[in-house]
Amino acid sequence: MAFIILVIIISICVAVICVNILRWKQTLEVRADFSISMSDYELQHDINKCIEMTHVRNYNIASNTVTANMAKSVNNIMFLFPTIDRDAHLVDIIYNAFESSIDYALTIDNISYDVFVTCRKSDLIVQREWKKYNNIKFMLVDDYIITNNHNYDGMLNTYNNGRLRAINDNYDAMMIIESDVGIKKQTIHDMIDIINTTKYDVVSAIVTQSWCDIPFITVIRDRAVQMIDIDKYINKYNITTNYVDVSFCDTGSTMLSKNALHIPFTYDKIFGIHGIDVGWGMSLFANGINMCVLSNYISDHYYKDRIKQQNSDCNVQ
Repeated sequence: MAFIILVIIISICVAVICVNILRWKQTLEVRADFSISMSDYELQHDINKCIEMTHVRNYNIASNTVTANMAKSVNNIMFLFPTIDRDAHLVDIIYNAFESSIDYALTIDNISYDVFVTCRKSDLIVQREWKKYNNIKFMLVDDYIITNNHNYDGMLNTYNNGRLRAINDNYDAMMIIESDVGIKKQTIHDMIDIINTTKYDVVSAIVTQSWCDIPFITVIRDRAVQMIDIDKYINKYNITTNYVDVSFCDTGSTMLSKNALHIPFTYDKIFGIHGIDVGWGMSLFANGINMCVLSNYISDHYYKDRIKQQNSDCNVQ
């Protein structure tokens, strides 16, 4: 008799779950502050991908497979600067912004740190520029050809080599600062504080995206995938903290605690947006890692300088 009752209860639970999934599939929509050029089939495919990621995330959280609940204390940070010769003209700008931010953090936070620059062996111009500064360590990768501004397969090596180095050398956190992003004075301290005091293991400083000129965030909320200007989102939901919870994360200037280092950087595409940050952000989300972006300011993104430089004599093939 008890077995029959148990079967009935399980059947009811399964039915409720199935009904909720079907209801969500029918109502989940995409709301974006920019134009998305996709067929109805492609759009539905990517909506289903978001639904599946959400189910996987919920399962991982419910089954206690998420490491993000581990205690955190950021004391030793690895800073990783991925770059190539094309962005050699920005080195001084990016380093000066970093120096201002790390100097400010050191007045508040009890931390030690190392700075690594990762690039191709053939990127001699940018290596020369970085060698002007003290205590810079280099992680060189084999050469790869760049066409149409990127080579995601080649870039994955630079990001994942840094991630594995951070694991092997037992850093408490790793921060990526891409070669065209200038962080603000308070950025490093704000990220350390959020990781140490909240549930978040990945904190990103938002930038204006080069292909849409919008500082947007991506959030799965209210039965919708919202790709929305951060200021509009803050006003819409009356957010008063100095961070905003997000579903996907950018790599432009991002700090991740050691609890998130086991997630490899990958390349993917969704809703017409493609890149390493897309693939990595989706993996973080599916694995139950909590992510947020700083909400008080926007990092400088020198993508217009990059466009000017793209056809120069730098080592871009």
